[in-house]
Amino acid sequence: MNRPLTLILVTIILASCGEEHALKEETLWFSQENRAWIEADAIRQPFLMTDDNGITQSYSMNFNTSYFNKGWSSFLGINTHMTHTEYSYIDFRSTFRTSFSFSLTAGSMPERGDVVYAELNQVGFQYDLQNRTLVSIDSPYGTRSKTITDEGYEENDPIGSTVEILDSLLLGDKKYQNVLHFCFNDFRESWYEYTPTDIYIAKGIGLIKYTAHIGLSTTRK
Repeated sequence: MNRPLTLILVTIILASCGEEHALKEETLWFSQENRAWIEADAIRQPFLMTDDNGITQSYSMNFNTSYFNKGWSSFLGINTHMTHTEYSYIDFRSTFRTSFSFSLTAGSMPERGDVVYAELNQVGFQYDLQNRTLVSIDSPYGTRSKTITDEGYEENDPIGSTVEILDSLLLGDKKYQNVLHFCFNDFRESWYEYTPTDIYIAKGIGLIKYTAHIGLSTTRK
């Protein structure tokens, strides 16, 4: 068989793989140390939170899913590289319609680690656990984000909000370990009195505290 015909046949075979197959396939999993942020049994249980005025809300799971996102790259119509990225998401609603959601996406490249996304009443943030980087913020007042490159994250717009991971946090008589603390500092001129300004999430537990713009704090019981 002559060379041109062989090349044509190989191209046809490769192109016929479509979206279901690729020359190279890769599965991206959560790092073992990060799984507890989303997969611990306690995260899916109903819980109670009480504010400074003594008003208690009950939170129940509204939706929960886990799957692998599929992505691919191609050249001349040939699927050359396919990735299957682990993803998990959980959503809660309270008796007073407070919404809280949390997700984890496996790292997609050496420069990008596993990323958590949390949102409370439409104020959300995305945080790279490996690189300890606040990647983006979302709110009704605007969004800000960073772009991932081969050299790491590059800032598009300055982000005034911050995220830190506390070794522990004592709330009443309960001590929580590995607590993600988000402090919302952007678009302050647009806030209303109940805009969430501080959100605390404990690894393996979930939402444990948040504070509104008027200074009202709500804490897990």
